[in-house]
Amino acid sequence: MQSINELIHRYKILMWLVTAVFMVGFIIHVYGYAMRAEAIAFIGLGIVLAVVVFEMLRPISPMEKAYRLKRDFEDIPKEKREKLLMELARKDIPYARRRVADAVDTHFKDISKSVREDVLTALAGDEHHYVRSIVGAAIRYNFEDLPEELREKLLLKLADDRDKGERHKISAAGSEIALTVAGNFKDIPKDVREELLKKLAANDNPYTRAGVVFILREFGVPENLRSGLLKKLANDNDERVRCAVDADIENLRAKYGGIGIRDFLTMKYLK
Repeated sequence: MQSINELIHRYKILMWLVTAVFMVGFIIHVYGYAMRAEAIAFIGLGIVLAVVVFEMLRPISPMEKAYRLKRDFEDIPKEKREKLLMELARKDIPYARRRVADAVDTHFKDISKSVREDVLTALAGDEHHYVRSIVGAAIRYNFEDLPEELREKLLLKLADDRDKGERHKISAAGSEIALTVAGNFKDIPKDVREELLKKLAANDNPYTRAGVVFILREFGVPENLRSGLLKKLANDNDERVRCAVDADIENLRAKYGGIGIRDFLTMKYLK
């Protein structure tokens, strides 16, 4: 059931039209046609009441709930919006889950710890690449606010991402995980980050694989793992990934005034 405030927000135009009907009725009344004025007024009132009753009884669709969550997040009482987040995160509706992912990423610190962790866990395995990439971004930007065990679980799950990056490139989940590893290298347990690098090196997204090359060459990765993965990536089926393996990073730094993982993830200088 919808509240009166929601109805007013949704049906402003209709209410203006009904107001116009009443104004016409008033004008007619002024000119002495009282019966017609009353008839028009009652018709207008009947329309308003019928619409209000119908809309208050009509259940709100998950799509509409998701839209309102995005539009009115800060105006929705915390308990209600968190219940809504949990409800929509479990719906098999891509649009609704995308809006939930956006809400968690944008309002991370305004959502209670248990709810945001449950929602991120539910969305990490989403079949839509956009949702997974947003979850990856939420982990990266809020790395220290997530429990170590949970973030490791989510990172490993997202590292299996199969998005080829044909449309989203650096925004793919794998690239978000590569950025997270590079930005928090020493804060991720050795066994976890090594497993992440293995997974990312086999990622379908060539941009992600190029980012892995940078991590392997610039961070303290054990020599046996580093050499093994670089050898594999040197024979990659994407020319730009092979170029990343052969790139002279120091020369690129001198030439362009600074090279970081983002330059490899976007393949900015890998030609």
